[in-house]
Amino acid sequence: MKLKLAIIIVLLFTWIIPAAGAAPAKIVNLDGVKVGLRQAPILRDGVTLVQFAPIFKSLGLSVKWDSSRQQITGTKKGISLVLTVGNKNAYVNGTRMVLESPPLSLNGNVFVPLRFISEATGATLAVNGNTINITSYKGTEPFVPKPTPIPPIKTKAKKIQEELEFKYSNLSSGKLHLNDLTYGVIDDSDSLTIAVEISDEQTMQNIIDTFDTKPSTGHLLTKNLATHVHKKYGYKNINIFIITFFMNSSYPSGYDAQYNIFVPEYNVYVTRWPLYGGSYNYSTRVANWYLDPTGDTEYLIHSSKL
Repeated sequence: MKLKLAIIIVLLFTWIIPAAGAAPAKIVNLDGVKVGLRQAPILRDGVTLVQFAPIFKSLGLSVKWDSSRQQITGTKKGISLVLTVGNKNAYVNGTRMVLESPPLSLNGNVFVPLRFISEATGATLAVNGNTINITSYKGTEPFVPKPTPIPPIKTKAKKIQEELEFKYSNLSSGKLHLNDLTYGVIDDSDSLTIAVEISDEQTMQNIIDTFDTKPSTGHLLTKNLATHVHKKYGYKNINIFIITFFMNSSYPSGYDAQYNIFVPEYNVYVTRWPLYGGSYNYSTRVANWYLDPTGDTEYLIHSSKL
């Protein structure tokens, strides 16, 4: 059982690294000149997003913002781009494209997927450590994009992940509040494994303190989530891990190698550690929660009837 759990955790690490485990690059250069961004790029769903106005202008696109429709339009000779905040549908010269991650509004600024915007104008993009280097289109004729829309294949696990991040982005139990949560999901046919990822140090400490004083916290936090997945998707076994992560520029000593993942694109090591784990068995109607669920010794801290 422990070996299986350890393998699942490693798979979850691989699955959710693009979402939150790796830090986005901080610097964007266009033809060797730094783009003036008021806020650093952010990473979402494995996609780097940047403020739309500076990158549009740097690429020679005129900028139009429709606040009522939350819509961005960028145009130059031969190119028309239309994107909408919160919408994965983008339009290149009137042709619909499906984005990996939609534009979003954050702290009064609108962020757009950098690679999509760059390549739609004929530019090429490369990542070098902490820097993204963009080379603009050098052709003598105006670049006219010819997009080929490819609808994404959405797995069942991906659908559940997106549903959880929409419906259960915040979890609370007593004074413990977990906000803006990201999830990783692995579908193992007869069971579903869910990772709840925590990256804020203070939140991690709050979780540890609360679990120490009230071991039933894990169950109270996630029982509604687990029941929802069970009733809607029919899983009889649902595993939920509360995972913390750390980033290091060098190999982190003192941690099991299976929990250290090197991310070459960002030149960092990501250590994910499952602090607590819960198993919901809807056949036996029992929920168990453990401390250090993949460690050498399994510590049962709470058991509840479902």
